[in-house]
Amino acid sequence: MTALSPSKFTTAIQKEFLRRFIEIESCIISFQTIFSVPSLLMFAAHFSCCSAVLGLVVTGTFLNMPRIYIIYHTTSVLNSLSFLMAFMWFAGGVPLAMDNFKATFSRKTQSLMVASSEQESVLGRGLYERPSLVLSGCGILYFTRNSMLVVLGTLLTYTVLLLSNQ
Repeated sequence: MTALSPSKFTTAIQKEFLRRFIEIESCIISFQTIFSVPSLLMFAAHFSCCSAVLGLVVTGTFLNMPRIYIIYHTTSVLNSLSFLMAFMWFAGGVPLAMDNFKATFSRKTQSLMVASSEQESVLGRGLYERPSLVLSGCGILYFTRNSMLVVLGTLLTYTVLLLSNQ
């Protein structure tokens, strides 16, 4: 879309881009419907694994374990942390890509209105009023890139909080 000149961004081209956008959005909604519960459960499982190993480290029992258990728990927490961060990163890219599309489409339609001497139809006015789709786990946990640090802070806080109550 960015390679098109404003004069070539006709109504037919706009319709094609909007058709593709709607098609992609419906696929994302279907994906959200199917994977909402499994993604929440996977996220909770990996979060719990990180919390358990962090609890072992905070209590000091981690270093008293045999070396094989230390290696096992270290690889488990690295696996779980990498899953959590990668999942948040990729799922959080969806609203960014949608916002990027909306901004590019808006710039193109504005350029078309300025460059065109005739009254060319501009589509997609309702596109800007729609909120960006954010993937979530059952509507409880929203997967955005800016919540990655929140998850890490929550992991640390609740682990220390749970251990201080024992």
